[in-house]
Amino acid sequence: MKVAFVHLNRYREIGSTDFFELSQAVGALLPGSVDVIVARDGESQAEHAGPVRIHELPVATRRVWTRESLLFYRRAAELLCKLRPDAVMVTFDRGAALIPLIVRRKAGVAAPIFIHHICSVSFAANRLRYRLGNFLTRSESYAFDAVTTIAPEIAAEIYGTGFPRPIRIVPIGVNPDKFFFRPQARQRLRMELPHDDEFLFVFVSTLSANKSVDQIVEAFSRAELRGRARLWIAGDGELKGKIETIIREKGLDHVKLLGRIGYERVPELLSAADMAVSHMTRDSRSYLQPPIKVLEYLATGIPVLASDVPGNRFYLDGCPSALFYEASGVGGLTAGFRSALDERERLAATRQSARAAATSFAWRRIAREMLDWLQGARAPSP
Repeated sequence: MKVAFVHLNRYREIGSTDFFELSQAVGALLPGSVDVIVARDGESQAEHAGPVRIHELPVATRRVWTRESLLFYRRAAELLCKLRPDAVMVTFDRGAALIPLIVRRKAGVAAPIFIHHICSVSFAANRLRYRLGNFLTRSESYAFDAVTTIAPEIAAEIYGTGFPRPIRIVPIGVNPDKFFFRPQARQRLRMELPHDDEFLFVFVSTLSANKSVDQIVEAFSRAELRGRARLWIAGDGELKGKIETIIREKGLDHVKLLGRIGYERVPELLSAADMAVSHMTRDSRSYLQPPIKVLEYLATGIPVLASDVPGNRFYLDGCPSALFYEASGVGGLTAGFRSALDERERLAATRQSARAAATSFAWRRIAREMLDWLQGARAPSP
């Protein structure tokens, strides 16, 4: 079976880890039979090809609904006609429906099966624009033979019931060969703590408004855990200056901003932690989205302090390494921080359970199940 992936993005990019890992896992299962079509707006990323063939299409911008994005889709379609795969997974971006429409017109009955891969609901804050965005996504999906998305709640929000295309859940996974507990790193990093018994919380993310990092810092301040716990935040982004100001004005010397760290160093940082934080509120634009960081936390054997929203529940429901708190913002998380200290001994005994919960979402397993589904998929619609 020959499979192709298309995404209007660089191949190995922050925010597209799932695209990279899934295509790599499929490539490992189908050596020599996987093509990946991506954008290039800088240096080539061909060195990341691994078991797949990368086809980089130069673009001046990766913004959607532009002349450049539509040209990218047209060129991707022309390339697919030459590659002639059996199945094509196109990661959602507005206008991607051009690909199956163009290929079917040129290839006719020889056209491959087209899958529309949806990673999230609309991120629009305005309710009307939110509904319009989801409507447009659903409308474009009619051009495909099937839809995949990363969680049932996202599928229900966009497609409701009765959508006339098969919908398959292909979740975001984790690479357990990259994320695992590293005792030497834990020992080395925790030497920075003034007291060995301090409870260390870690949060890893981009510092953006959508991640509500300022709420995390505010809640940790209100929890009044000085001398008992510390918070390390890894990442960079638009809120960095605001968070630095909060830390300085409140005198939070037990909160440390680490800045952006390399992806390969994240497992070391997590190994040092006693608990990681996955914070979303009910009014967050991404509360339905299962965070990949939760799996990375679990794979490293780290319990997770998580707001009680569908995105966190997807990976953590029934997991003994999870401690949920009310998704009400600062107040709920403040109570969550305090509860974590009360539960520290129980949580410390759940590290193996955390790892087991994560490995059930290993990328190789997800890729194998997806390929089995594609093998049994019916012929594409005329």
